[in-house]
Amino acid sequence: MGVSRKHTFERHKLSAASKITMIVWPTLSLWVGLAHTFGDPARTATPSFAYARSLMDVKFWGIFFLVVAVIEIAAWLTGNIQFMRFGLVCGMTFCSVWALGFAISIFTTEDASLNGPAVWGAIAALQLASLESLKKDMRE
Repeated sequence: MGVSRKHTFERHKLSAASKITMIVWPTLSLWVGLAHTFGDPARTATPSFAYARSLMDVKFWGIFFLVVAVIEIAAWLTGNIQFMRFGLVCGMTFCSVWALGFAISIFTTEDASLNGPAVWGAIAALQLASLESLKKDMRE
């Protein structure tokens, strides 16, 4: 029982933007996931991570990013468009929550980085752009 043709993508037909970002997003998710799952907890014992830590251990955030990476890598390897869309939506959601957490930390702790919300918010917005680019590629 395979994936129907309308639910797959052919890499050679994707725009340059889609080809590039479909490698960038899983790489980012994998990097962040590994860093937070297996990294030294002292690296996230900063004011910027205060809100994220108040919700759950940063290692669990790392696991979420690793799951997104697995979904996106599987989508790339299988050509499954629904998997890739799901991975992008999950990644966009986690990055938005991460941005919100960094923003809350600015107002609830001293010395929290002012860049965190902008960086993670931009990443979430770029994932939305990737999702829209992929939709356009599939129509052409």
